[in-house]
Amino acid sequence: RTINNRLDLELARFLVQATPAQRQELKQIGQWIAQSDAQYQQGQYRPAIQLALKVLEIRRKVLGEQHRDTATSLNNLAMLYHAQGDYARAEPPYRQSLEISRKVLGEQHPHTAASMSNLAELYQAQGDYTRAEPLCRQSLEIKLKVLGKQHPDTAINLNTLAGLYFSRGDYALAEPLYQQSLEIHRKVLGEQHPDTATSLNNLAMLYHVQGDYARAEPLYRQSLEVRRKSLGEHHPSMATSLNSLAMLRFSQGDIKQSEKLCQEAVELTRRQLALTALVQSERQQLRMQEKNRHKLDNYLSIALMTEINAGETFQQWLKWKGAVFVRRRAIAQSQDDPKLAPTMEELQSVTTRLATLMFATPNPKQQDAFRKQVADLNERKERLEADLIQKSAAYGNQQKLAELTVEQLCQTLPKGGVLVDFLEYRHQQVNPEKPGKLKYQRRLAAFVVRPEGKVVWVDLGEVDEVEKAVGEWRKSIVKRTKPVMGEGDVAKGLREKVWEPLEEHLEGAKVVLVSPDGVLSRMPLGALPGKDEKKYLMEEVKLVVVPVPQLIPELMEPEKWGVKLSPPGLLALADVNYGGEAGVSNALAYRGLAIVAKPGEMVEEKPKRPQWGALQGTAAEAAAIQAAFQKRFPDAPRTQLIGHQATESAFRTQAPTCRFLHLATHGFFADAEIRSALLPSEKQLFQAPSDQPRFIGHNPALLSGIVLAGANRTPQPDHDDGILTALEVTDQRLSGVELAVLSACETGLGATAGGEGVLGLQRAFQLAGVRTTITSLWNVEDTATRLLMERFYSNLWQRNMSKLDALTEAQTWLLNEYQPPGLAIDRPSGHRTPPFYWAAFLLSGDWQ
Repeated sequence: RTINNRLDLELARFLVQATPAQRQELKQIGQWIAQSDAQYQQGQYRPAIQLALKVLEIRRKVLGEQHRDTATSLNNLAMLYHAQGDYARAEPPYRQSLEISRKVLGEQHPHTAASMSNLAELYQAQGDYTRAEPLCRQSLEIKLKVLGKQHPDTAINLNTLAGLYFSRGDYALAEPLYQQSLEIHRKVLGEQHPDTATSLNNLAMLYHVQGDYARAEPLYRQSLEVRRKSLGEHHPSMATSLNSLAMLRFSQGDIKQSEKLCQEAVELTRRQLALTALVQSERQQLRMQEKNRHKLDNYLSIALMTEINAGETFQQWLKWKGAVFVRRRAIAQSQDDPKLAPTMEELQSVTTRLATLMFATPNPKQQDAFRKQVADLNERKERLEADLIQKSAAYGNQQKLAELTVEQLCQTLPKGGVLVDFLEYRHQQVNPEKPGKLKYQRRLAAFVVRPEGKVVWVDLGEVDEVEKAVGEWRKSIVKRTKPVMGEGDVAKGLREKVWEPLEEHLEGAKVVLVSPDGVLSRMPLGALPGKDEKKYLMEEVKLVVVPVPQLIPELMEPEKWGVKLSPPGLLALADVNYGGEAGVSNALAYRGLAIVAKPGEMVEEKPKRPQWGALQGTAAEAAAIQAAFQKRFPDAPRTQLIGHQATESAFRTQAPTCRFLHLATHGFFADAEIRSALLPSEKQLFQAPSDQPRFIGHNPALLSGIVLAGANRTPQPDHDDGILTALEVTDQRLSGVELAVLSACETGLGATAGGEGVLGLQRAFQLAGVRTTITSLWNVEDTATRLLMERFYSNLWQRNMSKLDALTEAQTWLLNEYQPPGLAIDRPSGHRTPPFYWAAFLLSGDWQ
């Protein structure tokens, strides 16, 4: 996998073809290639990518697109993306490299064969064996013919084909190929070469899954030692070897030694993720973290079987969960830095153009140019994100939060506060029927963390059972007039699964801080039954949602962490004129994105542009909020964006200057299974070893948004389209905003990424710097929402309640007093307003 073995010849070719003005710069290229290669081999992706991009830019400029060296640079860049698990970014340069090699060097050239092999590996990593195998076989045939059986490049191909068979479970076909690859590496490269270590590890893994531990262990140990000597203690490959050996020990029943090795692998991986993050966009960080998530899951599974203190296990989870969120939020904390202003403005512009294009319908004759424009904008956006993270003055502060210890967290918990940190993870068990094969199961658990430093681990069972119960509960909320509707009620079952196991550890808590994960992100815990089955949980316990535990110190001591709010000012957006003909549909579909009203409800294959209907109650809602604000802050500025004024550009201009944002309009959430037609490669979900699909989305923040003026009109290139996506919100300058209320449907939903929460509007506003958000978990009814919001703001500004108390009181009032149209409620018999009307809105962030 060496990037370049003939530096002198390449440098000579460059110098001959370069103009005199270019030669000074080109003299550096040999050194850059060598440095990039060395950094890649050491797993130092950040500087390696920077150099690889620089070399590619020069080669394109001097040699043109159709040159063998340009193809080499494209391949090298793709390998770096591939190594990080960024398959979406790796495929285009791999394919371009292969096309150029075929055209310039011919089908039978070793470089062409190498490009085929690399692309095959990429498809294999995505589980696309149909596309991987023919490329892999063709590449091997070329290398055998041109390079011979004893060449290291041939060995790499043998290893790739063996890996393909291994992934499919064809162990008999894989073994001889792995053995041949190892034999060649030993003979040609020697026992102490990293490629030899890779072959040793792969052959060991083959024996391991077949239960042949006696043959697997010495190979695993040999591979580990070779990597330690040749690559060093901190190379990513060391984490792979440590994890492999840990799993072998687990299979053999040595839980204590397995836990120790797993912890080393997790800590090494986490350091690598933090270093690489400096050159990555948020999407790339999420993807690389998800690629490595199995190491953390292995550790969690094994640690919980040992006598290890729960606090030690929580420390590993604490440093992992929300790490991407905390790093990306550093950009918001640096928004006032004048040095970053031009870059931030360019990022906002690029993001807006990208979001508009993603919703547009290109001319069929210009499809290729359109796709290229989208790809170029996306690449530019991601480079700007990485650039801002590197230059952010607040990055150091955010890294302190990322490295928060359990002791420091406990010290910052509010008086009488207890943290419940939920997590979904892939639990593993030894399969007694199939030695070497592990059984995997998605499980839900929680860490309960108390101010005195006590940490308890609580197992909450299988995720599938909870997920099914949450789905059934959501279907019942329209007609549910009691917390528990008889024996066998799904609400009672949910309480027994999710809440009752925690109660004994919450004794004396005045407020419970909840950090949800996975399926529980779709469930308002306050709407579960209380101990008294006639009450809801929110009537018995104060519940606060925090996005990630690392944010708690900043929420408790904002000045210490450099938080500066804008002067009091209100932006109220309502009564939006969407343009066109207003219509109503149960299942709306948008160009490239589909919006479904109910789980499992499908849309037509060729979706049409939706017609968003007018929301009559929002005008009165905004007026009442304006009046309440004026009483509390008589001299503060108030801005209304009504009708045609409620545009994206107006929001971008006004929002950064206000402390309070209230957006009363339509919201949308596109089902995570439905992707943009512009990004077909992203429809394939990465398959984890447990065969459970994991997050891979290209731009998941495009799957949710809020609807503004002009949304019913046909989008025009380089003009606002009336859809403000979560992607666009993230890049707004909102660090001065104390509270953003999204009085709209499904604004709290989005695609999920393990340990990083919901990748939707709530997260987007928080990443942009907003301190507190109120968002909804389902389609909300217009009148009930207006009454809820009016009472909430009255509580907040006239009665001087905390944000949490203001919302809870408003919800409780609706629960007891609101009479939904068309629904008879027998209050003397204990019946009350169903959760559909009052429980959708969730407060996340600063509750004080």
